[in-house]
Amino acid sequence: MYFYGCEDGANCTSIQFYMGIELDHTVSLERINDWNRDKRFGTAVFDTDGYPYLKMDLNLDFGGITAPAFEDNLDLWERLVAEFSDYVTADKTDAPQMETAPKPGPLQEL
Repeated sequence: MYFYGCEDGANCTSIQFYMGIELDHTVSLERINDWNRDKRFGTAVFDTDGYPYLKMDLNLDFGGITAPAFEDNLDLWERLVAEFSDYVTADKTDAPQMETAPKPGPLQEL
């Protein structure tokens, strides 16, 4: 989770949920585009090493967000993570193997 627009660690104006997946095979751009076309929430992209990741932003500006709304967004994020994990690992039939060892991503460095 990344926090943006914060003042001394509080009153953040937005939050981004982020989840990367290190795979032993590649995922096609077409497959990622299909996800983004078919899903309203949770944007799929590639990191600089070619691994797919999922991100979702929450706008907290202008008064924040209620606890029930935040919990609902967390539930949505958990569902998206499970669906995306299944989606990118499901179709390996013609996918080439990754050629290099993965580099640590931002979440692994914490």
